[in-house]
Amino acid sequence: MRLFISVTLGLTGLINASAAEEPYFTDHFTSVNPHRWSVDSTAPLSGFLIRPYRHGDETRGELRTENRLTLVTKSKFPKGAHVSVRTTYEDTGNPLYVNQCVILMRTTGVVSQKRSWEVSDGLRLRVEYGHGQVTLEYADSITGKVTGLAVAFVRANDLKEGLKLVDNPKEYKVPQIAPGNSGANWYTVEMVDNPKAGTVEAFMTWHRKDGEGTKENREKVLSVTYAQAAEKKCVIPHFPGTKVAISSREFIAGKLQVSFTREVKIEPVK
Repeated sequence: MRLFISVTLGLTGLINASAAEEPYFTDHFTSVNPHRWSVDSTAPLSGFLIRPYRHGDETRGELRTENRLTLVTKSKFPKGAHVSVRTTYEDTGNPLYVNQCVILMRTTGVVSQKRSWEVSDGLRLRVEYGHGQVTLEYADSITGKVTGLAVAFVRANDLKEGLKLVDNPKEYKVPQIAPGNSGANWYTVEMVDNPKAGTVEAFMTWHRKDGEGTKENREKVLSVTYAQAAEKKCVIPHFPGTKVAISSREFIAGKLQVSFTREVKIEPVK
């Protein structure tokens, strides 16, 4: 059974027809703009809806996705970009089978038509909420081979400790990155492809409620140089793809994977 895709439009009027000409943008998802995004819901039980929420005097949209839903930009970014995603997820009750945040750069946006319905090429940053593993990898569309470029582990489930880089957790009974809990925990995941510096970097911020207030801390999680990637036959400037994509985990082990996105920014590298 497939979920229908539900789109909420009209929160801020008509879709901007010139959006396809915008090389960089910030999207608060008052709609899923067809001039800006291609949507792939090939995976089973994949779909989305948009729920409005108030941000100060503005009405913005919260993108609720189920299972492996993928959004691919219509615009191309051959000179790199700084991509950030404000997101969180629902717990499934089993830390082995909780959601992921996936950002892709330098991709064609082609989605595999077989399990696990991943975007089949490009640089892929994957944050696994269950055991806190953050991976930067390269997917080759021709060979189908996926090459790991860097890996780190983070923990974000202690309010006082904040988001922290840690050793590989061998055993865990709760997700290492805390779930949304009715808006108590949000995360900003960033991927920065900087051709001038010849680096790809990843950052994470944990935005958390603490009593009546809030706390947050931003940490650099990964950094790989183009030269280091080339040693693994990953020549970043020669990738065939130039688009950006965001995705999440597929339906697995009977667990519905629900995530929320409130903002995506694609900016020039500073």
